[in-house]
Amino acid sequence: NLTISNKEDIILDTQTPSATPSDLTQFSEKEIERLSFAAYPGRINRYNLEFFCSQREAAFCFNWLKRNSNLCNADEDGDLILHKNIRDAVLTHCEFINSDLHQKNIVTATVLDAYLGLFPNPENHWVPINLQVFDSFNNSLLNNVFDPFQSETIQSFIDEHAEQFCINNNQICLTDDAKLITRRFIEVGGGQPIEGLTEKALRQWELDLEGIRKKKLQLEQEKINIIEVAKMSYTPVMWPAHLPIGLNAAGEFSSGAGNYPNGCQIAEVEVDPETGRTKLCKMIVVDDVGTVINPLLLEGQIHGGVAQGVGQALLEEMIYDENSGQLLTASFQDYCMPRADDFPQMEIANLSIPTKTNPLGVKGAGETGTVGAPPAVVGAICDALDVIDIAMPATPEKVWRALNSKVD
Repeated sequence: NLTISNKEDIILDTQTPSATPSDLTQFSEKEIERLSFAAYPGRINRYNLEFFCSQREAAFCFNWLKRNSNLCNADEDGDLILHKNIRDAVLTHCEFINSDLHQKNIVTATVLDAYLGLFPNPENHWVPINLQVFDSFNNSLLNNVFDPFQSETIQSFIDEHAEQFCINNNQICLTDDAKLITRRFIEVGGGQPIEGLTEKALRQWELDLEGIRKKKLQLEQEKINIIEVAKMSYTPVMWPAHLPIGLNAAGEFSSGAGNYPNGCQIAEVEVDPETGRTKLCKMIVVDDVGTVINPLLLEGQIHGGVAQGVGQALLEEMIYDENSGQLLTASFQDYCMPRADDFPQMEIANLSIPTKTNPLGVKGAGETGTVGAPPAVVGAICDALDVIDIAMPATPEKVWRALNSKVD
């Protein structure tokens, strides 16, 4: 039950403005005061209003606005939104009357809207207010610092707002943005952490560290050097009876039948009829190398293999002098190697079918690009020239001669 002790409150609650005004002339001072409370928050409810006035005034203000639909709109969740023309007029009035308070309320409203954007439910606003105390925490700390109900609520809150938390090796913390907004929320009156929480958390951290130190000391005392273990293995005294003397071991493994990768490569080329130069426009590679252990390394192997195969198909050639037999392409000044600008962006896909010939299900991958690229590229050139075959490497001279022989 709400008791109204101020006569003006009773008058306000029974008065209803006749129209939506764009100025404040028809409002009393008390009404303007209450409108000033409602003008700052983006959404009006009792919780938000209490950041700008007392709990009692927030209740009167909200109920009055709720009954006057020409002043604001009601949302589905029950919140009210003040009409823009009224809000603008009230904010201008507030800035004129007390600019310092106006600026303070603008900051409060901005922080409040930002905090509600992260954590919309006011009932759980105490959770981040308390969690921002910690640089990081884990479930064990939560269970030791908070009571069981609080700890369970916090766990559910973290799951519900996972995007506002960072989790690494069981350590949890608020994101930097969430922590900053929460601390600003505390500054504008959003609440305070549980009294003594920091001290309680520090004591728990000290207990945990002491437990870690004791465990580490115990492990140091129990560990033994592997060389000492090897020496002891040849001394029957205190050596377990079920273990043989020494640490020697031998084993054999046979991979059984060999296996081969499968694949398909498609090349698209353009041939310049004036110069015979071949441009590789597109390269599509689909391989089955069995179980893929490292996709990045596999793609690198395929890139390298395709580059080697394309080089063989288009550029690389060992040339010897006809008379002396001297190698004429003995250095990279004479031996033509493919470069990055000789290749398009390769389209690579993997169809993984594990082999049954080894436990990992892997097949070879290093030569898939090398084996498939030469026939794919040469086949594309032959299609372009409409010839049956052309000897590798398909240099511009060979391609030009093949084109001109067809013309002749």
